[in-house]
Amino acid sequence: MPALLKTSATRTSSSPVSKKKREGSKQLRAAEQKRLDVRTTAEVRELIEQAAAVSGRSMTDLILAGAMKEAQAVIDSANVIRLSREAQACFAEALLVPPRRNAALARAYKHEKRLLRSDL
Repeated sequence: MPALLKTSATRTSSSPVSKKKREGSKQLRAAEQKRLDVRTTAEVRELIEQAAAVSGRSMTDLILAGAMKEAQAVIDSANVIRLSREAQACFAEALLVPPRRNAALARAYKHEKRLLRSDL
């Protein structure tokens, strides 16, 4: 059986400036990251561990990739208005040929301007 070699890296510079710089860099990396704890069942954890092992990724990478994909899909879905063909045609018609201004439209416009100016 081959022996495992242990090596240790040595730093060429141990000046106080280098040490401060390394500590500052470590603090910056820690400040950029936030912790997210997840509670789950043993079965779900085993499934995630197996998937991570098969894919060659860490559990964190696997979970975050899936969560980010789902989060983006939810946001995208919330930002898209889906219309039937009939509703699309009606919407396009309203944009291309807007209705004539009448009393109700004038009141709505005045109300909108008042709402936009108010400090709610």
